[in-house]
This record gives sequence, structure tokens and C-alpha cells, in this order.
Amino acid sequence: MIAFQEIYAAVYKNKVRTDPNFETFIETCTEISKQVEGKNIDQTCSNDVRGLIELYEEGAVPLLDEFTIFLQKMAKETGAKQIPEGSLKKLSRALEKIMFEPGPSKGNSSICRDVLRGMIIYEDMYSLTNGLEFIRNHPAWELVRVKNRFDSPTDGGWADCLLNVVKKSDRNCHVAEIQLVHEILYAARKNMGGHRDYHEYRCANELVANVNANSAQANGGNGTKTDKLLAHLERQHIEARAASKKDFKLLKELKRQIEGLKDLQAQFASLKKKQAQLESDSDAAMNTENYDKAEEIDVELNTLKNEIKKYESFINLPEKFLEENGMQQNLMGQVNKENTLTQPNTVVKNKLCELTPKQRLDAYEARMKEIAQNPVELDLNEAIRRIEKNDHSLLNLSR
Repeated sequence: MIAFQEIYAAVYKNKVRTDPNFETFIETCTEISKQVEGKNIDQTCSNDVRGLIELYEEGAVPLLDEFTIFLQKMAKETGAKQIPEGSLKKLSRALEKIMFEPGPSKGNSSICRDVLRGMIIYEDMYSLTNGLEFIRNHPAWELVRVKNRFDSPTDGGWADCLLNVVKKSDRNCHVAEIQLVHEILYAARKNMGGHRDYHEYRCANELVANVNANSAQANGGNGTKTDKLLAHLERQHIEARAASKKDFKLLKELKRQIEGLKDLQAQFASLKKKQAQLESDSDAAMNTENYDKAEEIDVELNTLKNEIKKYESFINLPEKFLEENGMQQNLMGQVNKENTLTQPNTVVKNKLCELTPKQRLDAYEARMKEIAQNPVELDLNEAIRRIEKNDHSLLNLSR
């Protein structure tokens, strides 16, 4: 089975983007987005994890029946492929969502705007546009936000349109979500393994986003080139460890490079800490007019700053640091050749049983990030050919 991102990319490129009404949908969506921009999407609930229970008990559950009736009416009148049911987001997934949220919103239940949710599947972009128009000026439900992922698919390759709506008479202003989905993408997700792999990736991606946000915050808002190279090497190390045929030379070299870069970061952090202390001591000496002490500190500071410049150049050019320390750059990125596009599930499936849960998550994240960094052009026929070759069940996509 090829990776779900490649399945989605092929279907999106060959079926969705080529729909004659694709641009009309995009234009309509953009227009409506501007109309609802700035609308209130704040929900009435406690500003912490306890608020999740309130969202369910006071918002989603009481509205479920009304929301389902609304969804079904919308589906019937706009040419949907099936009659949907309203549903509630799994509590565990809602908790994941708010706890993985980076920054000050972490743990804030009010950001979970899809506890009450529903999906409407359409066979073409014309029907999808009808769905947008239906809700645009609805008398009972107000559209408060539009997220058009047909125009900008997710990192995982998935495309849809998310609509947030509020029942106008609801005193709690509970925000529900309607997912407008193209039938062909839904079929790819459901019948060709994309759905299962996407959930694995999404969880990994949220963890990584959360970690990256914290790392960026610790580095003044931006990760250094050393941070990025280190993350890349660690992904390669995870993949090399999970390969069925171990390349121990590669594993040892990757470990050496990773440890070297971590030592570099530790040394740099130590020097910066020492600089801050000396600058504080210098200020104290000047304040007490102890100029001999201030002069002594100034000499030490100048020497230290020269040392910091050297380390700073390595932090900004880590490849140079590795080269000067005799670490073999030509080994970077080499992973056993059986982990190529023709057999991407070697890491993701065959060897995962040998790893811990955290290592499994890391392996998924590594594989999906690698695909995102090195996109492969695939047309639909090629995607189908690869699936058939691996004897996977295949939905007939030639409509």
C-alpha cells in the first residue's frame, strides 16, 4: 500500500482539481469567508479541562437532535450522496485536541469547536457549492467560520471544507462543525487505508507541532538550523532502527552525529548562561564603582564573546561543525533501500511490533514528515497500479 498522502495527492490532483466547478466553489468559499470574518466563535464554558464536560452536557448533547435534523435537511436539498447523522466527538480525542494545542490556549476547552459534528458527502464540486449556499443565509443556524482545505490541503494531503455554525437561539453559543467532503476523497480515505494511517499521522503531527512550538518558544520564537538538522537526524535514526535489515554503520554514525550536535547545543547554552552572569556582575561592579573588578570582568567578557561567536557560527552552520569533527555527512539520510516508495510500509507496518508505543509514534512521524519534505508526483493511474500490485482492495475510481 502506498502512503495515504500519495493516495490523497493523486485523487485530489486528477479528480477534484479537474472538476469544472472547482474554481466556482473556491470563489464562493472565499466570498463567504470574508462575510463571516470576525464573527464571535467563543463558547460559554469553563476556561480549563473541566469545560469539556460542560461542552458535552450543556451544548452538544441538548443540540444533537436539532443538529441532525438540520444536517439531513441540508443534505436532501443540496444533492448530497447520503443522509448524515449528527455525532459527538470522542471525549478522548477532544482531550487530545486541547492538550496538544500549542501556546497559551493549551488546555482551554473553548477551542474545541467540533464536539457536535456532522459530515456531508457530495459527488462533485457543484453540489459542494450548493451546500455552501444553503447555509449562507439560513434562518436558524448562523455560519461563523469557514476553513477551506480544498484550496489548501492539510500536511497529510487531506482536503475538505469545514464550516462552524451556531444555533441562533442557543444561549450557550455552542459551536458545531459541518464537514463538507468530496465523495472520491472519502472513498480513498475509507477503502484504501488512508483513514487508518491518517489518524496515526494526525496524532503524531499534533505531538510534533506541540513540541516544536515549545522548542521555538525556548529559542526566542525560531528554531535554529542545528535544531532542524538534529530533528532530521533523529528521524533518520528512528527509521534506520526500524528497518528490517539493520545498517549498523549508519546507525553508529547517526548516533555520533546526534550526540555531537546535542553537545554543541549544551556548550553553546552554557556559554550564553555564563555571559549573562558576567554581564550581571559587570553591572553590579559599575554600580558600586568597583572599576578594577569591572575591568577584569570586561576582559573576561570579551574573551567569552569571541568563544560564543565561534559556537554561534556552528549553531548556524551545523554541517560545518560535523565536518570539522570528522563526522561523515555522506551517511546522512541513508536508510535501507527497502524503505523506499515501493515499500513504505516496511517501517510503518512490518517492524512496528518490535517498537515501544513512543517509538511507533516516532516512526510514523518520521515517515510522514519525510514524504512531506520530498513530495512525489503521482497521477491517479500510477496510484491505482501500485495499490493493485500489492493486492489491496481497490475502489473503482474511474467515474
